[in-house]
Amino acid sequence: VFWKGPADDAFDEARCVSFRVPNDGLVHTHRVVLAGHPLLPNEVQWLRLDLIDGPCDVDFLSLRIR
Repeated sequence: VFWKGPADDAFDEARCVSFRVPNDGLVHTHRVVLAGHPLLPNEVQWLRLDLIDGPCDVDFLSLRIR
């Protein structure tokens, strides 16, 4: 998960939290915590999800942002 705040011009690897998505055809629940990251601004204006690095199908059943 990449993010940008008001002072950021572009997405950057330094402002990112990675997680593994298994390509096994099953439904999985992922919880990605950004809180506590040293570069997380008080206001996040954009999120970018780069879920895969190869061919597969991805279905979102839900997305919750808190």
